[in-house]
Amino acid sequence: MKTLIIGTLILATAALKCFADPPPELVAKLTAAIHEHCPNAQIVVTNGLFTAKSGTMMFTLHTRQMTGEILTNTFQEEGPNYKGFVLNVEVEKGPYMGQAFGAQELRGPYYPTFIDAPPTEDGTNHYWITFSYGGGLDPKLKQAIFHALSITTFQSGEPIIQTKQPTLRSGDVPIGSLGFSVGRYLTVEGVRVDGIKTGVQTLHVDTVNGVKLSEPVAIWIDNIDLLPENKRCVLKGYETLRMVGSPPAYFYAAKEAGQTAPGRPQAGWQISLYFVATSVISPSDLKVEKGN
Repeated sequence: MKTLIIGTLILATAALKCFADPPPELVAKLTAAIHEHCPNAQIVVTNGLFTAKSGTMMFTLHTRQMTGEILTNTFQEEGPNYKGFVLNVEVEKGPYMGQAFGAQELRGPYYPTFIDAPPTEDGTNHYWITFSYGGGLDPKLKQAIFHALSITTFQSGEPIIQTKQPTLRSGDVPIGSLGFSVGRYLTVEGVRVDGIKTGVQTLHVDTVNGVKLSEPVAIWIDNIDLLPENKRCVLKGYETLRMVGSPPAYFYAAKEAGQTAPGRPQAGWQISLYFVATSVISPSDLKVEKGN
């Protein structure tokens, strides 16, 4: 089973052949570290996907959209029980083009999942790592897994705190991923990204205001139904942002009050940049949503 992220959400997809096998030395390092603390763990490499797991069960989950809307349809996903874990490591082609930038923790309704997409050693491709575990997992096993995953920025079970984060103040207008202030009127050009973690509304933008970008940017397009497949799109609009997920303070406050925070979302607390389309130049059959 392979992990799929649409926006900031974890879903399950059918098994697919990965771009390349994880390096043998990484597989050996992870296997040794896991078996030292969990001899009965199941470890396999299938179609290029390294999977290690122990103490798992099936969970029924609801699909959640980027807007926070919870859909009625459900899907089954294998996850860890209180003392279990599931680790997936694979190599995917090219640099990471999804929306979940940097190592982070996604808080699901039943268990947390650490994710990261660090570049491979030669910088041409990237790893996709997901590590889900129960609250009662042996801390020595958890630490051993993170130590073996030296390719990621996870350290001892916690993401590294970025010390050079920008400080925003009231009145500031930040620069977006397209290189312009959020809210500025722009014309963007590109083709839909058809990766496994991007959905059908992520545009691989290579040109902004007629100028070719040195590095393309993958960005979610809002205010349209879906982007056409294999067609170049030229859109007008603006980049903006929103906070998604639930703030960590919400859970700490509930714990401090002796309460349990209900309905933990799958999205980690983070800024989500996206592009609001106000009009379409091409293709002619692509339309913006009415009333927006």
